[in-house]
Amino acid sequence: MLLMNNSHIRSALRITRAVTAFVLLLIYLCSMRNLTFNYVFNVTMSSQSLVTVVNNSSYFDKIPLEASAISSKDVFGTTKVSALFTPFDIVAGGGEKYLLSVLSSFQSCGFSVHLIVNENNRCSSRKALGDVAKSLRVELNIANVELIILNSTFTFAHLPVNFYFVFFMLGNEKFPTHGGIGQLNLYMCQFPFDLDRKTPVDILKNLSGYHYVLVNSAYSLSYYAKYALPGIERSMLQYQKAPQVRILHPAAYSQPTSRKHSFKDKRNIVIIGRFFDGRQNKGHFEALKVFKMLQKCHKGKAELHMVGSVMKGHDFYVKGLQLAVNKLELNTSVFLHLGASVKEMEFVLSKTLILWHLTGVEHKLRFDPASQEHFGIAIVEGMGYGVIPVALKSGGVGDIVDDNVTGYFVDSLEEMAECSCYVLNRSLTNNIAMINAAERKAKHFSLTRFISNLKGIISDSVWFSNANAVVKNTWTEVTNMKFHLTTETTRYVLVFDFNLDVRLEYGVKKILLQLGKDWGLIIVHNEANDGFVRRQLQSVHNTIFERATSQFNHNINQLVLQIFQKFCVTNSLIFQDVNDLLLDRKKVTNNAGNCNRNKNYTASFQY
Repeated sequence: MLLMNNSHIRSALRITRAVTAFVLLLIYLCSMRNLTFNYVFNVTMSSQSLVTVVNNSSYFDKIPLEASAISSKDVFGTTKVSALFTPFDIVAGGGEKYLLSVLSSFQSCGFSVHLIVNENNRCSSRKALGDVAKSLRVELNIANVELIILNSTFTFAHLPVNFYFVFFMLGNEKFPTHGGIGQLNLYMCQFPFDLDRKTPVDILKNLSGYHYVLVNSAYSLSYYAKYALPGIERSMLQYQKAPQVRILHPAAYSQPTSRKHSFKDKRNIVIIGRFFDGRQNKGHFEALKVFKMLQKCHKGKAELHMVGSVMKGHDFYVKGLQLAVNKLELNTSVFLHLGASVKEMEFVLSKTLILWHLTGVEHKLRFDPASQEHFGIAIVEGMGYGVIPVALKSGGVGDIVDDNVTGYFVDSLEEMAECSCYVLNRSLTNNIAMINAAERKAKHFSLTRFISNLKGIISDSVWFSNANAVVKNTWTEVTNMKFHLTTETTRYVLVFDFNLDVRLEYGVKKILLQLGKDWGLIIVHNEANDGFVRRQLQSVHNTIFERATSQFNHNINQLVLQIFQKFCVTNSLIFQDVNDLLLDRKKVTNNAGNCNRNKNYTASFQY
């Protein structure tokens, strides 16, 4: 600590770091001249000598503490140090793509990045990290990633608390198993696999130190609300703080790198996903049954291609699948692409018209919600290459596929075969229209949008960290207030809330306190948070709740116009989320349009 208090030494260190950074930049720019692939992460690394591994706490003494200081004026920049931690092997999978997308986002923000893994992780070197990033098509600057390896003598507990500006953790439980060690802390729950399992007190305390819990879809949010909300509300009561729960869709879209084939070449069917047995398997065996049915209604030369890596220890699954192909005499029309390269997958997709999605087909939803597809990265990948999804209507695919617009939902294997025959047999013109719609929708899940959304989360977290004392000191007084809103008004506060945020009640009441008695309140929410928003605002009487559909092809402006007409709104204050409520970021509108209070409306809005 004496080092940190000596201004002369700190100045010298700054100069040294600047010179070092300049030299490293020159080396990096020189290495860029030798790139042969389209992505930054494909830097040639034949020697392990380039790997920087941190395995003791003395490393952190070399970095000045201002690297983690929170400043609302300078949120992004190279002086900030960020960290990511995963207890899982970093392999080519959906959760890992999410993790590396966050890493890429941090680099885009200008942050230095530490990746924290356990010593037995299959990805414990820069070269291994680069290989995984390449296979997942995530752009990384590998040279700017420091690996921190945890072991029996240097555990997570040895990491310095509040050292990092922002800390991100990936997990499969409702609440993080480790406390946040950053000034800002983000926890990504892939799915609450522990469901209704009781939460220990120390784990609940961990939760209170996080600013956001991120989930990947409305489906995941609905089950997170069901099993985690009691703990979040308990955290608010016990610690006067709790994280927001927000949907942040994965960065699933990848720009095709090869020239597409003609639409006329598209006649095949594909399944994308790892080969493994058990929970969340991709339904390869059921796909063979569907393909057999398909041959009865389609006499063309369609082929079925199954693309993906083989999960470690599941070679038996692939052998059984190949035996099933032989038994059904499908050898000439069903093909397995094991561990396919990006180039091979692109070639397959260029000749593919339909993507089948069968995850969770073996499990009944009411018994095992975790067995369903929580989002569906493979579906977005296929749509980005102009492939039409035909998917079982379950899990998180509703955020991706718009039925009869960008693809189709089916309820059974028989319907999947029937729908696929319809697509294969119909006119090229109709297919082209749906292909174009699918490609446009896929771009909604780009890395660019992911980075933009994550930056917004970080920026808002900075503000709330600085303003937390104000909220904490007035929380009880504001939330204990009761409101009886008028039902005879044309002036409304309109709040959109598609997430889980225990500050909703506080934010709404804070705004209502500033307004006169002639204002009403309309809350637009989704099915996943329906019960939550109603409980939050039960003491705000005469609140109007409008439940939107779960599709994410939303046009908020169109929805606002529908609400204006339905409720004869003449004046409104529009808040697009709870953060806007607390930050008083509103859109003020004056509407003189026609309306009809007697007209029958359905509360089924597309947002």
